[in-house]
Amino acid sequence: NKNGDSRFSIQSSIADASMNGHFKINSVFPHLVQMFATYHPEFARRLHLTMPDSLIQTDVFQLDIHLKDSKTLTRLLSESLGRLQNINLLAAVDAPLGKSKMALWIPSIQYGPFQGSEIGLNWNFERDNGSYYFSIPHSNYAQNSKLPPVLLKGNLQRNALQFNLLARDTAKQSYFIKGINLDGVLSVVDSLWQVRFNSSQLAMFNEDWVISDDNYVRFGKQFIAAKEFEFFSGNKRISLDSLNNGRGLAFSMTNFDLDFFNRFLQDADFKVRGKMYDLDFRILDVFNMEGISGFFSSDTVFINEHPYGEITGNLDMLNPAAPLSWKVFLQNQDQQLRMAGAWLSGGNQPIYVRDVGLQVSPESFVNQVDANNFSLKAIEIIVPGISKTAGHFDANVLLSGKPDRIGMNGSALIRDGQVQMDYLKSMYHIKNQIITLSDYKIWADGDTIWDATQKNMALVRGGLKHDHFNNWVIDCGIKSRKGDNFMILNTLPEDNELYYGQGLGEFEAVFSGTFSRTNILVNATTGKDTRLYIPITTAADAQEVSFIQFVKKEAVSADSSKLIHSGIGELKGLNFEMNLSMTDEA
Repeated sequence: NKNGDSRFSIQSSIADASMNGHFKINSVFPHLVQMFATYHPEFARRLHLTMPDSLIQTDVFQLDIHLKDSKTLTRLLSESLGRLQNINLLAAVDAPLGKSKMALWIPSIQYGPFQGSEIGLNWNFERDNGSYYFSIPHSNYAQNSKLPPVLLKGNLQRNALQFNLLARDTAKQSYFIKGINLDGVLSVVDSLWQVRFNSSQLAMFNEDWVISDDNYVRFGKQFIAAKEFEFFSGNKRISLDSLNNGRGLAFSMTNFDLDFFNRFLQDADFKVRGKMYDLDFRILDVFNMEGISGFFSSDTVFINEHPYGEITGNLDMLNPAAPLSWKVFLQNQDQQLRMAGAWLSGGNQPIYVRDVGLQVSPESFVNQVDANNFSLKAIEIIVPGISKTAGHFDANVLLSGKPDRIGMNGSALIRDGQVQMDYLKSMYHIKNQIITLSDYKIWADGDTIWDATQKNMALVRGGLKHDHFNNWVIDCGIKSRKGDNFMILNTLPEDNELYYGQGLGEFEAVFSGTFSRTNILVNATTGKDTRLYIPITTAADAQEVSFIQFVKKEAVSADSSKLIHSGIGELKGLNFEMNLSMTDEA
């Protein structure tokens, strides 16, 4: 600190950034640009930055800062910014000579879902020339999307800022972006900023991409324009074009594979594949966010290798005060799913959206879902422990509310469905049964189901409980008709070596708990053709199946509701308990 005003100039910049009681990153950035322009005025003039006060260009100082632990102070900058520890900063400024240097080292940082470590930033500038270097060797976005090492470096020569962005998957891990090698120049052309890329290569989504040679994006006050800003990979294309005489933009993607979404999914058992033919997104006025529209279409979409049909859809929004409305169609041969809805930002009055025929409230959305002869296989996406689902259903459901509290009202008609309970390997058939849908229940109370023979019937009580799609609970019972020989168990040794076979007769089953820890309680009396195998060949094996308790007939109460509890703990993610009354027919 060779000049007495140096300390004042630094502190005044921070004080200005913290005006109005808020110290946010977006308010700090302009001050950083202003400070940089202060010590490099010729650079600021050539790049049309705001010229600083010439009286403070005599600063000469050095900084050596070590931040041991920020604790909770980072929340003053941003609520998404995590705790910072062991940050080192070295900086030096010699304003009369037009020199500035900086070296920043960040061992680790977290900002929302982004996590990075061993981050380094260096620059060394003198007058109109200099170099910079920014490195993120280790990072990931959320836990499932690891990113490759990122290096940004370049030089400043007069009014052109050259940059080179490198990101390459040298370890051949499951990165979202396999590799980037972008060379470009940021400059000023006719009072407009211009970004132009040299002939560069990218490796994204397991494919190599190239960019057109004669490309640029120019932007300035109330103006933005793009020329031949296109990336290609075979017949795939990503482009950015100008609209509305330099006030709007159009973004489009063509022939894109949908399986890249699988990288962001939390559930490894949920897989999507298909091809998106077109995705077009337009904004007629970028600066006022007016005239927003979008359109997309695909070929047949497969979820877990089951075809659900072709998707087409569109969205529109006139301005920030108007609702965002959409329509989506999913169609495959004679089955169709239609969704039409709207969302309205806060600070507005409720609005009736004519295109979708619904009224939407501020900070909320409405979405009408209509299904016609749609595949029942879709329930396997949300309900675990079932398989071999087949059949079709009709539905009429209104979804509404805020994203964190979605309301539901409607019903679904299952026409000719079937579903297998994986643990019991028993198949259930459903014929023309109505499921009611509400904010708190998906209810099948009073519905009937049939066993694999489709000759024996059982009555359903209850269904699924939830609180606006949160806190899911199973509350369901199934009881066979008296005198029927209903099939409830149909397993083989490979399904469960402890006990297996074909169980038929009268039964009452109660399902409770959650999807991740389901309880199944069965009270059954065997009927004709029941064959139950309990392998016991030696004393050692007998100990392994000690959870089976044989009870004398006289010990069983005549009241079937008083069951003998012989729980076996957790098997395959559930608690299963069966009280079986054997008869001579088994």
